[in-house]
Amino acid sequence: MKRRHKSGFTLVEIIVSIALLAIIALFMLPMSAYSIKFSKWNDIRLTAMNLAYSQTEWLKTLDYKTELGLNQTGYSPQGTVKSNLYMNKTGSDPLIIEGIEYRLLTSIYWESAESTNGDFVANATKKLDVTVIAKDPLLGTQKTYSVMGSLVAFEGERIPSSNVPLKVRVISGENFDKPAKNVKVIINNISNTLITFGLTDNEGKVYFTELINAKYNVIPDSWQGGDMMSRPTGITGTGNDQSWRFNELIEIKALDAGKDFVEQVVSVDYPGYIVIPSYPSALMDNTIITMKPKYTPPEGVMMELNMNTNLTKLISKKIWRAWEYDYTMKRSNDVYYFADANNGNLWDGKFPYMDGAITNRNLKLSFGMNTGSFKKELNGTVTLEIEFTSEITGNINDMLYTLYDGATALNITNPIITQSVPGKNNKFKINLSTNPAISGNSLKFVIDNAAEDIIKNTYGMKLVQDRNYCDLILK
Repeated sequence: MKRRHKSGFTLVEIIVSIALLAIIALFMLPMSAYSIKFSKWNDIRLTAMNLAYSQTEWLKTLDYKTELGLNQTGYSPQGTVKSNLYMNKTGSDPLIIEGIEYRLLTSIYWESAESTNGDFVANATKKLDVTVIAKDPLLGTQKTYSVMGSLVAFEGERIPSSNVPLKVRVISGENFDKPAKNVKVIINNISNTLITFGLTDNEGKVYFTELINAKYNVIPDSWQGGDMMSRPTGITGTGNDQSWRFNELIEIKALDAGKDFVEQVVSVDYPGYIVIPSYPSALMDNTIITMKPKYTPPEGVMMELNMNTNLTKLISKKIWRAWEYDYTMKRSNDVYYFADANNGNLWDGKFPYMDGAITNRNLKLSFGMNTGSFKKELNGTVTLEIEFTSEITGNINDMLYTLYDGATALNITNPIITQSVPGKNNKFKINLSTNPAISGNSLKFVIDNAAEDIIKNTYGMKLVQDRNYCDLILK
């Protein structure tokens, strides 16, 4: 009779089992780490919601007339609330809870309504808006976790202002169809002294209800997104240091003007900036550029929008990126162009739209060719006169070119290139013979190796590819 022996695991089986467990654990680790981060994210979200709720409830306890407003000089509605603090507590910006930094932004606005008599009341109630921002543990970036709003009404019915209120509505976005929130709008008198200011709400509007009968300048100053500019209505500055500006003059009149309010619509956006390589200051300071938008003002509106400046100052100028631009750029007798920094083509005068960020347009300086001429000589040869918009360096004889009579490329023989003006390296004469003979009154001269580093000027600029040709007119 045979005995059965109970056998255990072999060493190989144990090693294989451990390996399998290790592999399973490796797959599970990322999921576990993600679960921990998600749990942390959820904790932050709940904490942010509680902070927003408790801040809103605290605001409701404040005295409507004297306290429920922002503690900023000139702000309307004005009060005791510090917009970046939690319940006005010192040291709560940021508010640190379990090692997480929470930042609060409290905004208070006027909200309109109708009285029981049907009258429009611009400051009928106060609108509260509390935003809580913290770091997202999943993405590692700052994120808005909670936004809470509420309306607070005064005990007793409000009556209309003695003067027509001013309503400023601010819009933004790629097509300027989105309300711009938390834009600081300043109201100055005609001497540009501050009268009051307010912030736009989530509908992009802000009311000013205490303005007396007078004229005022409406100025969008800044927004929570950082860098900002308004659609230009004119220019400011003199000489070669001009900038675009926005300024709208409005007039507040008595209620018998027949309006519930005076409305001013303002467009704001992130600006565009021109970024160019570093060139010598002698070039930057003395190269004058005039930029003109391709923009038709509304009928009956007179606007001067040709901005004149130099290259040194241009790179810090805010440019309204929604427009397309024409420009001229000169230094002494030289004419320069902007070329795309990546492909070398002539700049089209446009700025791409960047959602939620400024636009940097990377360009470089270049030069081109002017219209030239040609002359048929008595000996049967032809003399071409070509001109560059800047003096060039290098050997002009290394230039490769094609001459066209209409659509026909001519065969060229025996070309001889000389300077048109001795000592000036921007105008040249080219004497040559052609086959077939020239029949038309105009030719086209095209440089074929413009992309190479042959035709440059002393500043390293190259011939822009879209200006590597010129028309030659018969003399």
